[in-house]
Amino acid sequence: MNQHPSPDPSETQTFVDLSAFLPKRTWQERTGEAISGWFRELLAGGLLRRWREARLARRLSRKALRAYETVRAANPNLSGDALYVKVIEYRTGRNAEFARGIVSGAARSYAEWPVQRALTFRDVVHYMIVSDYLAAADAPRRWTSVDVRRLVSEIVPPRI
Repeated sequence: MNQHPSPDPSETQTFVDLSAFLPKRTWQERTGEAISGWFRELLAGGLLRRWREARLARRLSRKALRAYETVRAANPNLSGDALYVKVIEYRTGRNAEFARGIVSGAARSYAEWPVQRALTFRDVVHYMIVSDYLAAADAPRRWTSVDVRRLVSEIVPPRI
């Protein structure tokens, strides 16, 4: 019979098992946390942002088209840049100088480069949407994630 001598109380070390106080996590829980973190980042960082930008572009395109139709009906003799200035004044409530600045910016951005061509209302709407988005205080970036031109083209007819 082999008996162990009882330990000397002065030589024993105190060991406290803290694992009882820690939450038990399975590999499924750890994997789930990784997946939910990835999914949260996908929504917040990409998918949700693109959805919001697309929704904003479509909504502003519809508003611009309604403003165009209203101004055109009230001023059938206007066309081109003069009509676009009036539409911007009507839509934004700002003065003609501001509206001319928008039309000028749209012309520089879309009608003069890469090739010179006539300015279209689609160009003006595209410029207004991107400018509004980038000027917003809560814009998460300094560029857009969606193809604004394509979204504007879905709503604004090409010949106006």
